[in-house]
Amino acid sequence: MNDFDLSNQQKLNPKVIIVFCIKNFLNLIYIVPIWWIAVSIFEQIGNKYFVYLPKEQTILILDGAGIIYVIILAMYSYYWALLSYSHFSYALEGDGLHISRGVFFKKIVVIPYNYIQDVQVYINPFVVRLLGIYNLHIKIRNVENTAGILHHGSEEQLQGLSPDVLNNLKNQLIATSHVLPNSKTYFNPTTGGYH
Repeated sequence: MNDFDLSNQQKLNPKVIIVFCIKNFLNLIYIVPIWWIAVSIFEQIGNKYFVYLPKEQTILILDGAGIIYVIILAMYSYYWALLSYSHFSYALEGDGLHISRGVFFKKIVVIPYNYIQDVQVYINPFVVRLLGIYNLHIKIRNVENTAGILHHGSEEQLQGLSPDVLNNLKNQLIATSHVLPNSKTYFNPTTGGYH
């Protein structure tokens, strides 16, 4: 597998760190309601089984541990987002689009230009309004190799692209992959065709 040419390597917009951080936080925040339910049940049951500490001190320790967990979760979410951002890069090379990601285990995906089926811009209205960054989704077509094994298409995405970088990258991918640019088509019922 080819290594990146450092001169071609591109990074995402740094604002994407905020998006990564929120996703990381939301992926793990579900533990907090479970914690709250457990503490509420403990308050109802009382201190029958835990005779070493009074009930009030035990609940205070459990509440404090929950607060510490939320603080550690917020710090983890931010630093993992920072690491994910710093270990993510992409480059347009001669053989295709190279995407490199992974903090502990580096994963390099090479998408040959002739395998690209569609290039679409996905817009999250909140992210666009607050941060001004967009997502580029690249749909990869089904490919059958020489042994007749069908590899089903997949989708890759580049999150956190500024509008100018997004348009430039999209235009380059469309030009090199022979993907038809999106245009509105209308069905004409009299001719039975699309226009």
